Amino acid sequence: FIRTSAKNYDPPMAHYEVERIITDTMNRVKNSSVKEIESAVKNFTPRTITQVAVERKEEKDLEKDAPTTGYPELDKIITGFVPGHLYTVTGNTNVGKTALGTNFAERLRRQGKKTLYFALEPENTVVDYLASVRTGKMFADLTEDDIKFDDGMISIYGKQEIQTLDDLVSAVSNSKVR
Repeated sequence: FIRTSAKNYDPPMAHYEVERIITDTMNRVKNSSVKEIESAVKNFTPRTITQVAVERKEEKDLEKDAPTTGYPELDKIITGFVPGHLYTVTGNTNVGKTALGTNFAERLRRQGKKTLYFALEPENTVVDYLASVRTGKMFADLTEDDIKFDDGMISIYGKQEIQTLDDLVSAVSNSKVR
């Protein structure tokens, strides 16, 4: 199923990525106890309209205070960055994901909001992007002080901290950034 599904992605997922997912999954199951596997299987029961309505009201309250993305057209679609929601940017290589993500992080910082940034490509260059967005300077014009600026509003996880899907899930689950 995984191999077939991966072929239907546009673009198709690389063979080595598919095999890594299968291997990781098999190892996870093999190394888990029966009790762990049983506890991972949820007993799904539908919610009542009243339960969903209560949750929707809570979401609407959060949406009122959601910081903006800085892009009015995007804010109309996603109602800004709603607290507790996870936002993921994906795309092909060299299309501007890091530039967009660092613009989001800087715009949130300017609104006094903390941001947890996952830089899973060459993560150390993210400080260049952040400094460039904050100062409006080109990379070549950045000073060491520009790059070292840290007011504690943006925290960064890189490849050295996030090496597996379990690491990512753990980092998000245990995050103290709000």
